Amino acid sequence: MTGFNPQRDELLEQSCLSYQAQFALPAAVRGALAEFSRRLRQTVVSGLWVAPAESLHVTCYSLVSPRDLSFDKDRYWRSMRSQAEEAVRRIQLEVPAFQLRFRTIRVTERAIVVLADDQPSVARARRVFSRLVLPPGAKQSLVYDTIHVTLCRYADPNGIRRDLPETVAPLRLELRADIDTLTLVRETVYPSLHRQTLISASLARIGPAG
Repeated sequence: MTGFNPQRDELLEQSCLSYQAQFALPAAVRGALAEFSRRLRQTVVSGLWVAPAESLHVTCYSLVSPRDLSFDKDRYWRSMRSQAEEAVRRIQLEVPAFQLRFRTIRVTERAIVVLADDQPSVARARRVFSRLVLPPGAKQSLVYDTIHVTLCRYADPNGIRRDLPETVAPLRLELRADIDTLTLVRETVYPSLHRQTLISASLARIGPAG
């Protein structure tokens, strides 16, 4: 990668308000990802902020973005909550438990993430949320085109090696995660350092997760 220009995320560890649908990761998977993140920090030497294990998750859908400050988020959420809750119930009926396979490390301008292979069940769940009827004047939520977990962010871009993409490229990760829970959360410290679970929904198990 040429022209790599690391940037600090100004929201990092700051108060925020967002509402998110997240797939919960098993504790063992979160622990393994956190350990891999610590290896990354040792490789990079300085400048990385490593996400604590308990904050790690896969975002299904961002219902109210932490970055948008242009409206009354709580009022907006009150107008959307019943629809969002109904979407969760529909996903429970339509999307069975599944497995994610993580194995690709990607360096972005703000973070290091681990990507999972495409999983049709995630796409199905995201489509359910994308059909929500928005209040007049509301902006369409960001639709994620990847399945990923953010492992590290750049706390100090000046300490980040400009050859970070090449440095990280040889590292390998092969991890499978059985996903059987979708949560609806209210996030108040970014990134998911403080969040309140509004709904925790178990996905149906139909044979082995897959």
